[in-house]
Amino acid sequence: MGKRSALLAIVFLFMFAPLGNVVAKDDGMFNKSNGCGCHGGTGATAQLSGLPSAYVAGTTYSLTVSMSGTPNTGGFNLEVNRGALSNPDANSQVSANGFQATHGYAPGTTSWTMDWTAPSTGSGNVQFDLAVLAANGNGGTSGDNYGTSSTSLAEDIPSNVAPTVSNVAITPTNPTTSDTLTVTYTFNDDDGDSESGTTVSWYQNGILQSIHTGLTLPSTATSKGESWYASVIPSDGTNTGAAVSSNTAVIGNSAPTITSILPSNEAPDTNEDVTFTYQTDDVDGDTVSQVENRWRLDGALVSSLENATTLPAVATRPSDVWEIEVRVFDGTDFSTWFTSPTIVIGSSNQPPVISEVILSSTAAITTLDDIFATWTESDPDGDVIDGHEIIWSKNGQTVVQAEGLNPLPATFTTKGDQWSVSVRAWDGEAWSPWTSSPTLTVANAAPEVLSVELTSPSFSALHNLSVNLTSSDVDGDQVQLTQVQWFLNGVEQLGLTNGDQMAAGELTRGDAWYAVVSISDGTDQMQATTPSVVIVNAAPIVSILWAEETNALTDLMPTISVIDADGDDTTYTTAWFKNGFRDANLANASSVSLEKLAPEQTWRLVVVADDGSETSAPVEATATLVNQAPIPVIEVVSSDVWLEEAT
Repeated sequence: MGKRSALLAIVFLFMFAPLGNVVAKDDGMFNKSNGCGCHGGTGATAQLSGLPSAYVAGTTYSLTVSMSGTPNTGGFNLEVNRGALSNPDANSQVSANGFQATHGYAPGTTSWTMDWTAPSTGSGNVQFDLAVLAANGNGGTSGDNYGTSSTSLAEDIPSNVAPTVSNVAITPTNPTTSDTLTVTYTFNDDDGDSESGTTVSWYQNGILQSIHTGLTLPSTATSKGESWYASVIPSDGTNTGAAVSSNTAVIGNSAPTITSILPSNEAPDTNEDVTFTYQTDDVDGDTVSQVENRWRLDGALVSSLENATTLPAVATRPSDVWEIEVRVFDGTDFSTWFTSPTIVIGSSNQPPVISEVILSSTAAITTLDDIFATWTESDPDGDVIDGHEIIWSKNGQTVVQAEGLNPLPATFTTKGDQWSVSVRAWDGEAWSPWTSSPTLTVANAAPEVLSVELTSPSFSALHNLSVNLTSSDVDGDQVQLTQVQWFLNGVEQLGLTNGDQMAAGELTRGDAWYAVVSISDGTDQMQATTPSVVIVNAAPIVSILWAEETNALTDLMPTISVIDADGDDTTYTTAWFKNGFRDANLANASSVSLEKLAPEQTWRLVVVADDGSETSAPVEATATLVNQAPIPVIEVVSSDVWLEEAT
């Protein structure tokens, strides 16, 4: 910042021209950086500090304008053609467009500061023109000195640094003709540029192979004994760096391979020798010079058969599992062991034969029936068959719980199931093939009558006969009673259609009745006969009816009725109870005379009837005699009136 000094009468802005004079103004002047023709002395030196050797685009720099010489006060004008001046100190000012700066009114000042912000990248050189004036303050042009300077400032354009690569290497380090070679490296760029345009070259025995330019070299391009290396030239898209070569990889031998082993028979019996053939491949084209083979029995090596080309039949047993392992040599390397398919030794024994598998011989199997499987079996060698396996299938699905069962219990079956059975036999060495039966469909099971009987409260002409039926259906079908046939003394009563009830009015003592019932589940019908019942004597029935009103004014005479369903002649006995106590004098009386009656008495009558064979149950009835209200009667004795006559 410039320092304020004593008041200067005239502070100036000037323009410089060679051999001319400078015009001054005490509060500054723009557009005079090249001087004017007013002031003639040249004893002042213009100084501009704070500029870099080259500017960086967009960077702000702090500038200082100063001068040397006498007098020691004055002013300046600074002009730039690019960028922008700003932030002047208290003794300076900047033009609105930022291209010029000049002094303010500050007598005694010889130094001023401001900022300059560089233009954008690619703007080119910037011109700084500065004029200063050292004035003596006499108000004229005499005795003043001026000075100018011009500076051209170039842009700082950094140059690109070429990238480098390191750790260039080929993998695998010991390749064979079966391996793909891959080159790897580490890319470095001091400028932080991304990799762009890096090239890779491959060299075979020191000779460039121009067709290969990628990071990988296919195995088809290499041969045993060749030497290969890769050269990498890094690039950041602007510059390329120095080429760096990888390690040299010498292509080694690829071991031969076995592609297949084919046994002469994978399922021989104990009478058959086994040999084998094999196929090999060698990517180097080498010839197989040595073959080794070994035999394994149930996974274990059999040393006695090492390099044997034939498995003799005498070494085999039924159910043995053999494998052949082979490897070959190409003069440099062995292949890995290659294993054949398994060889399972069978038996010369002929298995049994199962035929004519049949499910039950009955016409229709229902859910009530077990299912029997039968078959015919034989053995060509005459061996004894000492084992069977039986598998049952329902609707095409194996029923594990039923394996080995014969017969198949009815509890496994449901109406509509389709069952079949498969059977095989064992002769001690071999199983016969599975043989299956035709499919059997489980038919409907008819409903079942669990119990049926005729019931009645008395089994006499007093009450109806009823059919009491209990039934079931193992298929879960709904069972319905479809018909009841009634038989009297063994003869069907066709005219009686009372269903499961026989009316009491049709019954006569001594008759024998039974019923035949028919039930159906919608598919099948079943009949059952009830036990016969004999109609017994019907006891007489007694009824007692009192008058609408009973009182002590008339005889107590109830109506006693006796009915006998069998039409028998009947008699009855009576017992009378007055207020809870029996009146023996009224035994078998049918009425009570009024002489024995009094209001509010309670009389109970008990009657027992007899038809000569059976008595009825006692029947009783109670009556309470109603108390009659008194009725007043006024009788006129005399129509004469007497004084003082007492009545």
